[in-house]
Amino acid sequence: MSHNPYSSPLSGYDGSLPQSLPPGPDGYVKQVPIVGILMIVLGSLEFLMGIYYLVIGFLMPDAIEAQIRSQRSMGAEEKLFMKQVLWWTFVGMGGGGILGGLMRLAGGIQVVRFRSHALGIAGNIVGLASISTCYCSPFSLGVSIYGLIILFHSSVRQEFARRAL
Repeated sequence: MSHNPYSSPLSGYDGSLPQSLPPGPDGYVKQVPIVGILMIVLGSLEFLMGIYYLVIGFLMPDAIEAQIRSQRSMGAEEKLFMKQVLWWTFVGMGGGGILGGLMRLAGGIQVVRFRSHALGIAGNIVGLASISTCYCSPFSLGVSIYGLIILFHSSVRQEFARRAL
């Protein structure tokens, strides 16, 4: 009995491809905790970024005004306009991050526990407000789309209803 150690390990392979099946109901339900964990992590980071933008919104206009004042003189109307634009920009970005982050965080906690299907969906939709922070916007969009695909699947809805009883 001679065994050739250099022969192909696929010597008995007939060339046919294995039959792959689309994910069944269990496949979608198994992904629900993953969606919840992604929502919790992303919501926490977006919330922190929202707080950062709020802090910057109160500090940055004065710092920029001092920088411009050292370079040239500004009129009172220019100063007021610049402060208002910067303040509203940063507060709007921070508010979107805080609102989206908190909704995504709350929805993620409920999704991991299979408690509130509606809050998970709302967290993914309202969580898109955090795109205003420009912080991980593609990731935020991706998590929302992935989460909504999983949460809108009929087997996932049935599992939430079954566990609610």
